[in-house]
Amino acid sequence: MVKNKVCILAAGRGTRLGEYTQVLNKALLPLDGKAIISHIIRSFPQGTHFVIALGYKGEAVLNYIELAHPGLDVTFVKVLNYDGPESGPGASLLACREALANGPFYFVTCDTYWTNSITQMPADKSWVAVDTVEKSETSHYSTVDISQDGRVSGFLFKQESREQKKEAFTGLAFIKETDIFWSSLESSQMLSGEKQVIEPFQELAKQGLLFSTYIDWVDTGLIEKYRKELKKYGQYDFSKVKEAFYSISGQVIKYFDQDQDSTQRVMRAQLNPEVFPEITGHRKNMYRYKYQPGNTLYENDRPEIFIKLLAWLDSKLWKPKIVEQEVVQGLCDLFYRDKTLARVAQFQKKYPDYKITKINGVEVPSVEALLKNISWDDFKDGVPCFIHGDLQPDNIIYDSEKDLFTLLDWRQNFAGEVAFGDLYYDFAKLWGGLNLNYKEVKNNAFSYSEAGTECSFRYPQHKHFEVLSKELEALAESKRLSVERIHLLVGLIYLNMSPLHHYPFDKMLCALGREILFKAQTKKS
Repeated sequence: MVKNKVCILAAGRGTRLGEYTQVLNKALLPLDGKAIISHIIRSFPQGTHFVIALGYKGEAVLNYIELAHPGLDVTFVKVLNYDGPESGPGASLLACREALANGPFYFVTCDTYWTNSITQMPADKSWVAVDTVEKSETSHYSTVDISQDGRVSGFLFKQESREQKKEAFTGLAFIKETDIFWSSLESSQMLSGEKQVIEPFQELAKQGLLFSTYIDWVDTGLIEKYRKELKKYGQYDFSKVKEAFYSISGQVIKYFDQDQDSTQRVMRAQLNPEVFPEITGHRKNMYRYKYQPGNTLYENDRPEIFIKLLAWLDSKLWKPKIVEQEVVQGLCDLFYRDKTLARVAQFQKKYPDYKITKINGVEVPSVEALLKNISWDDFKDGVPCFIHGDLQPDNIIYDSEKDLFTLLDWRQNFAGEVAFGDLYYDFAKLWGGLNLNYKEVKNNAFSYSEAGTECSFRYPQHKHFEVLSKELEALAESKRLSVERIHLLVGLIYLNMSPLHHYPFDKMLCALGREILFKAQTKKS
């Protein structure tokens, strides 16, 4: 039996996706919990041989495939000229020629997503998959002229069509007449400074050998279309710009832009395996663990479960560490003051014209003025112990059948320290996650608007915020922690989070952080 061969081009930078591809190769963009490339792989039957062209952030693509699709029949091809002069999809495809040998093959760009069954598409002739786009969109694509018998009669490369609607080449094709195709691709000319794949398709069309087939298509290579598709699976894109999350085949994979973040998280999980899931795979900037059964503390929201959680955290997670006070003070200074100032600068760089002075109808001092009023020395007296570092209800799983808690998405370090952190930070994170219900934020249950120098917003709280926050504060007081300091830290946490998220949640976090700091400082004075 002859195996299907599929060539996936995943070498390009994906510049049309803006901030997303500053961190990720576009093949790894999450959609419905899986990377785009996983959707492509799963569109083909088992036993298919894949040839994947790697270039920009290619090692991350390879690592993801090894973790998400172990045992996949795959050949990786490193494309040296994936960027700059004479690069482009045609150059990447030529680099894969030897791995594809001489037989027929499927051609797929890594930014195309479709729902049609590939097994229902022709396998006895060459074809390109098309879908209809509006006239305003045609300049983004190669559009296709189609005869009445379904043959392709011509291509137009990224030019606006005269017609109101036009068939666009989607990036999915099947090449049966490979000799003609490869010969034409080798001699093809540059278009817009890149080697494209249009000429060999044009040659097949010229000889009457190329047909069209319609698919239900989403172009995930355009930022506005990718965001539109994301909304089908979750109303608001809550992802952080330097991380990605995938859930596939009963496994969870976490991706980080920085290798150190992944490595340190694995190290921390090994320091306290009783509270974290077992790591089942690790490749530089990503790790894998088994999907954890149960529900988050936003879903299991009964007060008695929260009270049980607090006792469990005190017993299993918050293990005290004996550390010299000077060391603790230095780490807290770095983590609270220096990190906050850096994150505020990051937000200001993101929004250089940000001039909001009135929040929800109240005049609130600027971020700079609020931070200037903080006595940073008050935060130095930390309580060293093992902490989670992002302890909020969405990161806490409770399995009611086993009466078992598991903590997810833990922080990699505290100011560089892996073995311990400040207990205050976990209390503030948990209080902040009760005050601002992140699960409902993901469902778009918040609002933010601006008019001149004013902004207004609303946000969801945990269903039992009043009861649970009092339980948390009572535990804090029993451990001689300052509730006032916890509240101040919550304001700082929201400010720190703001530049890491997408609009409008980022601006709402900044406004909420300012509001909390202002109320806490006003109450103190």
